[in-house]
Amino acid sequence: MEKSTEKEIERFLESLSLSTYEINTYLALLPFKTLTAREISQISGVPSGRIYEVLDELNRKRMIKIEDSRPKKYKPIPPNLAFHNIIDKIREENREKINAMTNQAKELESHLFDSNSAIKNKSSRIFWSTAFGNFSIETLYLKSIVESSEEILINLYLNKKTIRRLRFLETLNKQIKFALERGVRVKYLWTIQTYEDDYSNLNYENYKDYYLKILDRLKKLYESSSSEHYFESRFSAKIIPTYYDIFDKKQVILKLQNPINPSKTFACISVLDHKLASELRNKFLSIWNFETFQEL
Repeated sequence: MEKSTEKEIERFLESLSLSTYEINTYLALLPFKTLTAREISQISGVPSGRIYEVLDELNRKRMIKIEDSRPKKYKPIPPNLAFHNIIDKIREENREKINAMTNQAKELESHLFDSNSAIKNKSSRIFWSTAFGNFSIETLYLKSIVESSEEILINLYLNKKTIRRLRFLETLNKQIKFALERGVRVKYLWTIQTYEDDYSNLNYENYKDYYLKILDRLKKLYESSSSEHYFESRFSAKIIPTYYDIFDKKQVILKLQNPINPSKTFACISVLDHKLASELRNKFLSIWNFETFQEL
């Protein structure tokens, strides 16, 4: 294996949160059909006292296979299959974690609401829901747009692929157009996709060009609307670590990016909470008013 390829695999596995020992063990095993734990320890430099623990973890992540022999032998799963396996494992674990956190939040919220009369009197109960996959996420957004009567604030990112993906948002854009005709004010705040480029070497003019092309598309989408003046779009070079959208100053949708492909949304959490919506709305408008250019 070429050194450059090995380095690329190493960086990729680091991005998947594998430990140094796990990476060294997998790379050491990769050129061979099978090896014993002792042989892997010698080649990888992983201490013999840790090697079995590391091999068990790689097996759990479905990156190696264990042959039931004496002594046991370990076989690497080819990278193309191993990468898919670990990505699937991360997806499963993230789904389980999000579901567990959401259920715990609902349970705590229910206990607080039932036991605290002050909370009841203030009607401050928080409602959570989650959406996984394209269909569920699109359904969540369609419902939120259709139910909006006052204001929609959308946080989006820019990269060279964004303009090509606009056509996949046709259904949502149609509902945005209907919302504009109902008199709902809509703001699109575009920011830089930090995962795609090294921010220190960022070519700002490229992003400006991307934005101007998107503006042209948006004008064509909404120019026939009788209330197109309710729509505004701006671009900021501000880095936003978590993307969120706000509907009618009370609902927030937090967008969780896919750790494997950050240009895609893995899941969304919808939170119905006036306080959170107000805080994030202030943050949104601060960027909008003081750190943007090119208004539509």
